[in-house]
Amino acid sequence: MLGHRTFLPRVVVAVAIAVVAIAGCAKDKSVQDPATSEAALKAGQELDQKGKGSAGAFDEAVAQADIQPVYFDYDRANVRKSEIAKVRKVADLMQKFTNIEIQLEGHADERGSTDYNFVLGQRRAESVKELLVSYGVGANRLPVRSFGEEFPAVNAQTEEAYAKNRRVEFVITKR
Repeated sequence: MLGHRTFLPRVVVAVAIAVVAIAGCAKDKSVQDPATSEAALKAGQELDQKGKGSAGAFDEAVAQADIQPVYFDYDRANVRKSEIAKVRKVADLMQKFTNIEIQLEGHADERGSTDYNFVLGQRRAESVKELLVSYGVGANRLPVRSFGEEFPAVNAQTEEAYAKNRRVEFVITKR
């Protein structure tokens, strides 16, 4: 019986050593042949054009889009004309990268009841969603969520703070 107890640990150790040895002998992929790198870059660009590009191209596109929150007037849920360009940037990004989903998170300032502000945040997110859909983005790629007054962007009781808290934020949930 004692032989069986020492056999299993020896097998486990032998397998672990083999795995480490194989992993250690793997070819270093950090140095690539220039021709291979050029082909990979071209393939990545082709994928980008189809909306399923590399993470680097996607991250660069997000940075260039400079996605900003959409701000709202007091007790209103309609998108202000001054904020439409922000929504358009998001629509353009989503049309370029057709596999992404962006959650629309509605917020309100602290004035009003908690329940009222939750509903107002939802209406704001739905308003932005309607605009994105009108630009050709699929509604199924735009989940909405309201946080009401729970997560203020600015913790202060001033008009400037209230204005920054009345917003919809864009959160990329699927790449």
